[in-house]
Amino acid sequence: MGLERDCIVSIDDSGKFGTIKYYSKTSGREYKTEVFMIEHIRLIQKALKLSQFVYEKADSTFKKYIFICNHAYFDNKVIKIQSRFITLFKAISNYLYHQGKIKVQYTPNNLRHTYIERAWQMVEDGLVSTLEVGVITGNTASVAGKHYRNRDNTKRYVEALYGGYYIG
Repeated sequence: MGLERDCIVSIDDSGKFGTIKYYSKTSGREYKTEVFMIEHIRLIQKALKLSQFVYEKADSTFKKYIFICNHAYFDNKVIKIQSRFITLFKAISNYLYHQGKIKVQYTPNNLRHTYIERAWQMVEDGLVSTLEVGVITGNTASVAGKHYRNRDNTKRYVEALYGGYYIG
C-alpha cells in the first residue's frame, strides 16, 4: 500500500510485463524492483489517475503515495489508505458473503494468493516460463506450491512443469 507515485520503472518491449520499485518490509529502506504482469501495471496506472484529485490536496508527507484518500474522521485530511483499505475490503467481502454473492469471506491476503495462483496458471497455459513467473511473483515453484497454489489444479500444474506428461 506504500507504493509511490513514481513506482513504475519500465514496461518491457513485449508489453506483457512492467517493473516497479518499492520499499519492502525487509529491504532496510532500500528500493527493491519487481516484475509484474502488465494487467497489474495498468491497475497501478489507473490508481494514479483515480487518486489525482486527492494528490493535489495532499501535503508533502503524503504527496508521494498512490494510495491516499480523504478521511472525514480527520477533518478530510489526506491520509494513507492502507488501514482504510483493509477495513473497507473486509466490509465489502462480508456484505457480499451475507448477500450470498460469494461463498467465502475474503481478506486482503486472498489477493496475494490469487495473484500468485493466476501467475502460475500463465505458466501452465504456456504464456510465461517458470523463470519469468518466479521473477513476477518473487516465489519459487516449491514456495508457491506449498503456500499459494490451488490444490484443485495439481494435475494441470504437474503437466505444465513436466511437458504435458502426468505421472499418476
